[in-house]
Amino acid sequence: MKVRWGDVPGALMLAAVTGPAVLTLELGFFGLWRGEDQALALSDVMFGITLVMFVATPVFGAGILAVGTPVWALLHRSRWNRRATATLAGAVLAGLAMQGIVLWDGAPPPFEEFWPVAMLAPGAAAGWVLHRIAYGRSTGAEP
Repeated sequence: MKVRWGDVPGALMLAAVTGPAVLTLELGFFGLWRGEDQALALSDVMFGITLVMFVATPVFGAGILAVGTPVWALLHRSRWNRRATATLAGAVLAGLAMQGIVLWDGAPPPFEEFWPVAMLAPGAAAGWVLHRIAYGRSTGAEP
C-alpha cells in the first residue's frame, strides 16, 4: 500500500483537530445525558467548546507528532497498514496517554476511570482520519 507523502502533513494536522472535535462532541453528549444542559446558557456552551478545542488541539498535535508518528512508521514498515489497525492504534495510544496523565496528575475520584475511556473515540477518529488521508480510499487490503 502506498502512502501519499505529500498529503501526510495535512493528515497529521487534520488528525490533530479531529480528536478534539470528537472529544468536544463526546463531552457535550455526556453533559446532556447527565442533564447539565438546563443550567448552561448557549454562551457558556460555546465558550466550553472553544476552550476544549484550543487546549486539546495542541495536546493532540504534540501527541501525534511525538508518539503517533513513530508508531505509524513502525506499523507501516511492519506492513500493518490497514485502516482498522490505524484506528485501533489511535484509540489505544490516546487511552494510554490519558491514563498516564491521570496517574501523573491525578483526577477527582469519579473521573479517574472516565477520562482514559473517553479518549478512546477521539483517538480512534484521529487514527482513522490520518489513515484515510495518507493512504487514500484504500483500506489496506493490498500489499
